[in-house]
Amino acid sequence: MLSSRCTRASRRTRESGLVRPASGCWILCVLVLACGAPDSETPPSVTAVRDSAGIRIVENATTSARCLREDLADLDLGLVDGPEEYQFHSIGDAATLSDGRIAVSDRGSQQVRLFLPDGTFDLAFGGEGGGPGEFRAQSQLWVLPADTILVADQRPLSFSWFTSTGEFVRSASVEPVYGNPPRMLDFLDDGSLIVAHECCSDYGAAWEWSRRDLFVTRHGPDAARVDTLAVLPFGRWALFDEELSVAGSPLFETVSRVAVSGDRILASLARDRELGLHDPWSMERPTHIIRWTGEDRTVRHEDVSAYRDWELARPRRVGLEDDPWYRGAQEVLASPERLVADEFPAHGEIYVGVDGDTWIRDFRRRREARDVWMSFSPEGLFQCRLEVPFVEPWDVFEFGSDYVLGMEKDEFDVEHVRRYRFSKP
Repeated sequence: MLSSRCTRASRRTRESGLVRPASGCWILCVLVLACGAPDSETPPSVTAVRDSAGIRIVENATTSARCLREDLADLDLGLVDGPEEYQFHSIGDAATLSDGRIAVSDRGSQQVRLFLPDGTFDLAFGGEGGGPGEFRAQSQLWVLPADTILVADQRPLSFSWFTSTGEFVRSASVEPVYGNPPRMLDFLDDGSLIVAHECCSDYGAAWEWSRRDLFVTRHGPDAARVDTLAVLPFGRWALFDEELSVAGSPLFETVSRVAVSGDRILASLARDRELGLHDPWSMERPTHIIRWTGEDRTVRHEDVSAYRDWELARPRRVGLEDDPWYRGAQEVLASPERLVADEFPAHGEIYVGVDGDTWIRDFRRRREARDVWMSFSPEGLFQCRLEVPFVEPWDVFEFGSDYVLGMEKDEFDVEHVRRYRFSKP
């Protein structure tokens, strides 16, 4: 039986496709799955729950039921003008403590700020620097048992532990040093760290494609690397423009996704609507598989046109229309020379809720103004589809049993941490 305990983690991925070539990788945010024993009866939405060569397979026949979401946020942190502690500058992450307080990582100040359940500021800790309890480049935070707050710093990659009152406990640095932020970071129940980091071959001539791999490595509780668990395909990569130093992948390229939950590792090649749950000491074959159905994945002309229009409009959206490099880079990314996949990936990011439910994001088509996530129970049974606020950007930080916590910007480009309630049918 798999552990039902769910260690909350939050991941986000920036899908701009715009990268200045460098060794190493960007963060890919994925989250977690935990499975338990199947129900005695198979629900009508499930085709089969069966064992095959020692692998438990759950096949979900339908994924059409909808979650009901409130239109207005019941919690809103962030002000355009007011006390400094309510003003954010580049929110990195947020998580909920057991007493209902919200911890928010503010990368502008390099602080972690705690807010009471009603949104009132409680306290702040951290700050910019290289001393104990200080940060140079905050990225993620976790709430561990006993409300211990764990914060990641990217320069170099290290972790700091704090009490729920902001007192510094200890820190550890990851070895070996990764040149750029990994695609995924998360912890097993025993304290081991799982890192998914990308490795690419050297760039060739412009538009010459090379393979990328995603290495899944395990580090001990002291953050020193123990071994490599798997090497997964991570699509292709090419230099688009040498003068502008712009590189990227084919449009709608499929990449592998990795997540961690309790004492298991979840991996998907995203070529099919299928997730595999693996033993943390060997990822040669899964112990559990979850499958589901979905819409047609064919990439059409209107999909490509919508993406190119979206890319060309990006400088104006982010206030960089007067930046010649940025404007030129977006034009390169929208170039007809860029390869286009025949099919969309089977899914996008994977998150796990604090209650153990797994959330899988539909791959976003730019011509559709919606952002939809599918919810699966800890047993792998489909529950409902949730449409979250469709704004640029909308970053999901945490799913609860009846809420989603994330970051969005208002009409004044002010960052907010907002929570929306929903119910499952």
